[in-house]
Amino acid sequence: MVSLFKALMMIGFEHVAPRTLQRGNTTIFVYHSIYGLKWVINTQFGSASYYSQKDALHGLVLRLVISKEELEFLASLGIDYAREELENYERTLKKIEAGGTKAIREYLRSLEKREENNTNLKNIEMQFRKQVIYPYLERILVETKSRCPICGRLMIETDEFYNHLRSSRYRKIEHEEFFRKIIEEITNLSP
Repeated sequence: MVSLFKALMMIGFEHVAPRTLQRGNTTIFVYHSIYGLKWVINTQFGSASYYSQKDALHGLVLRLVISKEELEFLASLGIDYAREELENYERTLKKIEAGGTKAIREYLRSLEKREENNTNLKNIEMQFRKQVIYPYLERILVETKSRCPICGRLMIETDEFYNHLRSSRYRKIEHEEFFRKIIEEITNLSP
């Protein structure tokens, strides 16, 4: 019977250092510990430690590192636990799929929460703008006879003045400085 280490080299893992195999983003380290051999498998999905060749092979299947065809090849080499893993392959894939579905659901829930929080923040920002900034800008427009104090452009509405200060390309720095001073006066904080 061939050891799992040599069998993995036969299916494409490269021997990159003593007791270390690598293929793509997957690295396998084999250490001697007080419990015997310790297999450490690092993949893009995380790492795990195993204390038997059988468990290490199962870990490789769980992390989708080894395909069904490769398992069949390992079983043909006489590795009994590869044959066992091959028999349970469909069940293992269903477990992976169920876990993946759960992970996707949790990810979508977190996105919804994040979107909800962003919506709440945008609503707060909009209310602050309408209740605090716009009245202040309106007072400035009354004092300047509906003209921008920086460039003299005629402003019809307060939100137009707000957008003008925030995105004007003409004398951009002066407009930004003016808006920054307004925010400092309103909040007593410098942005």
